[in-house]
Amino acid sequence: ATPTTGAPSPRLNTAHDWTGTTLLIFGGSSFPGDPEGQYKADGAAFDLSGMAWSPIPMFIDLGRSAPASVWNGQEWLVWGGQSEGGPLDDGHFYNPGLGRGGT
Repeated sequence: ATPTTGAPSPRLNTAHDWTGTTLLIFGGSSFPGDPEGQYKADGAAFDLSGMAWSPIPMFIDLGRSAPASVWNGQEWLVWGGQSEGGPLDDGHFYNPGLGRGGT
């Protein structure tokens, strides 16, 4: 079974991609009645070989639901989505090897 310690909270419409060894998850929207708020601005990585979750450092400052994302072999690119203010048109990257990201 997949462990839940360190896993992101339950959510819908995430950005998620497989790197070949790790599942990356960011953002998404909460279920109705979630006290944490509707749009999520956090994420986590699941390392299959170690069977463990770890938090992804904050690389996007605004929670979002349904962003587009792609793994290019080195960096994870996350673009757009929906937030409380409406549609978003910004892009961000995260490099798991360096443990950091940016715009």
